[in-house]
Amino acid sequence: MYKASILIHIFKNTLLGLIVLLGLNGWSQQIKDTTKLINVRYGDKGIELRTKDNKFLFQLQSRLQFRFSTPNDQNPLTYDDYSQDKETTFKINRARLKVGGHAFEPWLKYYWEYELSQSNLLDFRIMIEKWEWLSFKVGQWKTDKWELKYTDISKEVALLIIIIGQQH
Repeated sequence: MYKASILIHIFKNTLLGLIVLLGLNGWSQQIKDTTKLINVRYGDKGIELRTKDNKFLFQLQSRLQFRFSTPNDQNPLTYDDYSQDKETTFKINRARLKVGGHAFEPWLKYYWEYELSQSNLLDFRIMIEKWEWLSFKVGQWKTDKWELKYTDISKEVALLIIIIGQQH
């Protein structure tokens, strides 16, 4: 009887140890893998930080434009312009910082552009582009060049129609 109770005690302890080990094994599998939550790479739009689930994308891009001139910093138009003091100059004409990407969903996008050399916010917009046939844009942004050309051409055509109409 004494041997039986010892065997039962050993069996219970062994069974309890196995349950604890299996529980720890299951618990260790439930721990989230945090080794690579964000992918960092250099892409078409500069440095990109993207979450593993593609819920967030951060793109950082910069653009610098320099001007180096010697002996003068102007276009000589007359002979006297050539006799000016020779001066070498180095200027930073543009220094822009661009930030863009999406947040929470790939169709909820943002874009921000700042002119560092003049301390001027050029572009700030939030875009909702869930559907191809309908999208929203809120903020301040630069006008596209083709829109300006289209507007200018339409004004010229309207002016031309008015002139032709007055001649007849």
